[in-house]
Amino acid sequence: MSLVWHVEEVALNVRPSPVETYQDGWLIRASGGTVRRTNCISPTPFRSDDFTSVLAAGEALYHRLGRPTIVKILSIGDDVDEMLADRGYTIDAPSQVLLAPDIASRSRSKAVAVETGAVHADWIEAWMAFGGSPPAGSFLSASLSAITLPAAYASYRQKGEIVALAYGIIHRGILGIDAVATRPDARGRGLAGQVVSSLQNWAHQNKATSACLSVLADNPAAHALYRRTGFVRHLYDYHYRLRD
Repeated sequence: MSLVWHVEEVALNVRPSPVETYQDGWLIRASGGTVRRTNCISPTPFRSDDFTSVLAAGEALYHRLGRPTIVKILSIGDDVDEMLADRGYTIDAPSQVLLAPDIASRSRSKAVAVETGAVHADWIEAWMAFGGSPPAGSFLSASLSAITLPAAYASYRQKGEIVALAYGIIHRGILGIDAVATRPDARGRGLAGQVVSSLQNWAHQNKATSACLSVLADNPAAHALYRRTGFVRHLYDYHYRLRD
């Protein structure tokens, strides 16, 4: 399996969808909420060349649920993009997948707690306070509860309160990082970078050798943060096609 598909497996596993159907090598995910990747049709390396029946099944499901149909498109030669454009699907959320090829040199800040096992309620509450919502927190909790791989939840605390956080999972030697967030009044101080580096240190101690994450293409501040924490390789792009 190529590195791209290996990393795509990590992306699927770092944010599982508790509700999904596998059809002709595609995953039709429907976790609820607004997160695209857990509510879209996602390719796998075993995807069929005939996407028509998969799309019909996805459209029928999302219509029953009262949600838009969303399809994830990777920049590795999938030819469904043009088909979806012809059907009126619009491009949404162009993104990049970044790789930190070597996490051995990352260090852990003493101010960051890295906890394994089930996520604590105050971690979810902090994530919601940083810009999420109670419904979004419920959907995130459901996804995190579905994780079966080694996982860790990092939090930077000041005076007992979480001001920056992220979590990660390890799949086949690669750390996948997600939900990187900082409290608005604490941004610009490098706290998110310390949280990310601490997860890399945890993963290295658990025999991972590299790390990956995704970031919106038009988010220069996030790109700068991730470069500082070792994500120096732009591995591939993806975007979504969306139709209500």
